[in-house]
Amino acid sequence: MKQSTLTILMLLVFLILGLIYLIMPNKQTTFDEKETQFAIKDTAAITKIVLTEYLKNAPTKYQIVLQREGKIWRLNEKYIANQAKVNTLLETMYLVQVKEMVGEKAQKNIIRYIADNHIRVEVFLENGKRHIYFVGGNTPSGSGTMMMLDGAQSPYITEVAGFQGYLTPRYLPRLNEWRENLLFFAPPSFITEIKVTNSTSPDSTFRLIKINGKWQGEKGERCDTIALEYYLQEFKHKVFGSAFISEQYPGKRDSLLKTLPKYTIQITLANQKPVELKLYLKEEDPSHYFGIVNHHADLVLVQKRTINKFLVSRKKLFLPTA
Repeated sequence: MKQSTLTILMLLVFLILGLIYLIMPNKQTTFDEKETQFAIKDTAAITKIVLTEYLKNAPTKYQIVLQREGKIWRLNEKYIANQAKVNTLLETMYLVQVKEMVGEKAQKNIIRYIADNHIRVEVFLENGKRHIYFVGGNTPSGSGTMMMLDGAQSPYITEVAGFQGYLTPRYLPRLNEWRENLLFFAPPSFITEIKVTNSTSPDSTFRLIKINGKWQGEKGERCDTIALEYYLQEFKHKVFGSAFISEQYPGKRDSLLKTLPKYTIQITLANQKPVELKLYLKEEDPSHYFGIVNHHADLVLVQKRTINKFLVSRKKLFLPTA
């Protein structure tokens, strides 16, 4: 079963779970603190997060492990995690609160469905303690999320105040959605060489080399200093792809590597191995390229609007020869 199909299945299960919820008048206005402490008020003390998805009728169990390493988060001990997504998760863990109890008549059904279909959230803290809870689906209104603490007797409807929607998608453990899809990061002061190859247009192929702190072409061509400065400033920030798409295009990466890329960008940083990004035309999608970084196993979707600013013509960077 493909990942996209499983995702749809999970959302349908959570929808059914939400429909089972019966809106009941709640006479109880106070909650048992031991059963409702979902929030973690010191997220800086979190060292590791394990998200595990359980679907009763799905053959595949998804799990990701997020581990803090200094100022970054590592994903499954292999990748750099998407920091924006991690920040959203940490914010959710800090702000999540109980909105109301589940109606008495619906409790047994909700507990059964959460047992069969949930995301298990396991949080490790600096003091050695763990915080575990289970995330289910949404309420019929879509504004609440079923959750239950490990060891609790009752499920609760939770929310983040001011947020319109339910919280389950913030916990979904899909590996590619949590990875940082970085193409390259090359601060100008560390760059020693840039080579851009256009396989169909020699006028858009060039090589810039820094020698003794000064830039020139590979044959000693003089650079237009103003144009070069503007060009180098484009490298100041991290450059990201849109998404990892190997699963949507099985075998595509291998077939592309047997062909000539439309563009190749090679960047050399001081005391580091060169970064190479190969770009291939995506005929059915004029807004994107297929991308492959350093022959890695992943196929990346690259937005033209993001990458075309690095694919300038050599005439823009070099002064005319006499």
